Order: sequence, then C-alpha cells, then structure tokens
Amino acid sequence: MDFLSFFLASMLLFLIIILVYIYCYNRLNYWRRKGVPQLTDTDKIFGDFKRGILFRSPPGYHFGELYQRMPKDVPYVGFYIFHKPCLLLRDPEIIKQILVKDFHNFSNRHFAGSQQRDSSGMRNLFGIVNPGWRYLRRKISPTFTRKNLKKMLTLMIDAGKPMMEFLNKNINDKEKKIIDAQDVNYRYTADLIANVALGFKADSFNCPESDYTKYFMDFFHSFKRMIAVFTVFFVPELVTVVGPRVLYDATFVQNIFWKFFESREKSGNKRGDFIDTLIELKNSTQDPVYKFEGDNLFAQSSTFFLWFSN
Repeated sequence: MDFLSFFLASMLLFLIIILVYIYCYNRLNYWRRKGVPQLTDTDKIFGDFKRGILFRSPPGYHFGELYQRMPKDVPYVGFYIFHKPCLLLRDPEIIKQILVKDFHNFSNRHFAGSQQRDSSGMRNLFGIVNPGWRYLRRKISPTFTRKNLKKMLTLMIDAGKPMMEFLNKNINDKEKKIIDAQDVNYRYTADLIANVALGFKADSFNCPESDYTKYFMDFFHSFKRMIAVFTVFFVPELVTVVGPRVLYDATFVQNIFWKFFESREKSGNKRGDFIDTLIELKNSTQDPVYKFEGDNLFAQSSTFFLWFSN
C-alpha cells in the first residue's frame, strides 16, 4: 500500500470515529437538552444498561441499581438503554398521573404492537395495543375474581407438594447435600405453568426425564432465553428482523395446550384452572377487535409464562 492510500484509509477511519462519537454524544444528551437530569457515567455504547445487556445482573435487579443511582432530591431522571432515552420515575404523584389520569397516553408498551405481530406470546395484555388492549382487559379482569383465584391457589399449592417433599427429603438426609435453589425454582415454575395454565399436573421433581420437564429445564438454563427476554422487552425492533420463532419456538408448549384444551372442551369437565376460563371466553360473544380463538387463546396462557418464568 502506497503512502497516499494509507493516508486516505487513515483519514476515512478517523472520520468514521469522529462521526460515531458525535452521534453517540448527540444521542446520549437527549435528556440534558430537554432540561431533565440524567444519570452520569453513561457508557458510550451500552448507555446505562451495560450490566443488564451483558447479563451480569438480571434486568429487574439492574433497574433497582439504576434507581439507587438516582439523586435523592429529583422526582425523575433520564437514562439510556443503548442510545434509547428512557425515564425513571421516583415521585408517586407523577407515577399516579401517568398510570391513572393520563393513562390513555401511556397504555401501549414500548415492546408492544406491530413489532410483535407474529408472536402468539404477545397477543395478550402484555403485548397488544389499544383498542384491543382495553377490550381484552375488560374481558380478562373478571376472570380473576376471588373465587377463581382461590381455585388457582389450590392448584398452585398442589404443584408445590413435590417440591416440598424433595426439599424435606434432602434437608433431612444425613449426608449433607448442596441443593441448587435455582434448579428447584425452575422445576416448581414448570410444574406451576402446567398445573395452572396448560391444564395438567406435572411433576418435574419425580419425573425429571419427561419430555415436558426436559423442555422447560433446557429453556430456563439456555443462554438463548436471556437473549430472547432482553430482545423482546428492550430491543423489540430486532424481533421483526430475526422473527419471534428464532428467539423462542413455542411449538412444543402449543401442542400441549391444544391437547388439553380440546380434550377439556369436548368432555365438559372443569378443573378450576385457566383452561376453564379460556373455554368460557371462547364460547362467549365475540368482538371483531379481539376474538378468543386460535393463537389468541394460547396467548392468554402465555401470560402465565411471563409471570412465572421471569
């Protein structure tokens, strides 16, 4: 390479670095230009979410760390996930204003909408936008009455019995064994999802080699799960690019869901779980804004996956 080519290549590289720096500086000063206090020591690439992005801490825990970094005398502070401006609130009155009085302006979540249109796991209260969200909430909320929740609590307690037997057996064992608390939690979560949302009783403690247990253990322990959770909630634009099935293929769980849903619908038996509720919704009057049929039914059970597994 002659001197001129080397000089031009160096200048081009220098220009790219300058432009990237200007871009990052501009993006990471969004809140400052708005007169909003923002967190300091913001990383030029990852923003204020570096530990969460690199999976050094769970996203929820990392948000707690961000909250602790806030100056104590401010009602809100700006921060960044990569270069995306976000607002962290402290003042209860402002939070109330957003969640109650001005809720019509904030009802749609950042990760909801067209970016998730192909994901059955997002066709529920977590992922759809208005007017479907408002209608779905009106239909789903009455199903969580005290009576229905009491029935589900019974199923939750029942799902916990194998876990308690496992813990008691190992705790009382004369040979002091190390109990993997995370693995115990994962197995109980898998049994909970089966018992409440999928319509059957699983026992991941006594049947660790079952297809169901293996599926969920592989899912919970996989690095892909962390990538999927982070992408869906914090960089939903990528879902459109890679497709939801690349991040999480729910075919196995869908097959289980439909097996027990169709069997219960045909027999007319009631178990007190969420499947009973979905059958009632399917047989009720339907509204074009959101019909309880097909993947929309499975999406309601997916709500429990989000609650229990994250």
